[in-house]
Amino acid sequence: MKKNAQAAQDERAANAPSGDPVAPAKTGVPKPEDYGYGAVAATAGDGEVIAYVPRLEGGRLVVPLTIQNKGNKRAAYMVTVVAEGPSGSSPVTVKASNTFPGTTWPTQAEITAAGVKNPKAVKITLKVIKDIYPYGDSH
Repeated sequence: MKKNAQAAQDERAANAPSGDPVAPAKTGVPKPEDYGYGAVAATAGDGEVIAYVPRLEGGRLVVPLTIQNKGNKRAAYMVTVVAEGPSGSSPVTVKASNTFPGTTWPTQAEITAAGVKNPKAVKITLKVIKDIYPYGDSH
């Protein structure tokens, strides 16, 4: 079996295209701006939580979020996103648990978009609760 595995590996190497190996353009931990969510609509939690300008998708208002743990311990985040539009306000809560220091957690809040024609005109506000481990249960 060992001889067959070596022969297969040699054949793959012989049939591989020539040239330099392909490497990813970015190999570090992504930062909030690396996700390409666009313009910032609101920030909270000393800049750790960023909400971006919402978009309409299938009758729902989608608010992209990034949560970046700038601390030195793991943390859990509970973020309440409030979208104020023509028909009132709609709060939605999003959680990011076990976020390691120096990492960014991309997520989104999906909100019913009754009466919303222009998502850029919707006012977004955020409320953040950060819980440092060992608890990590947003108590």
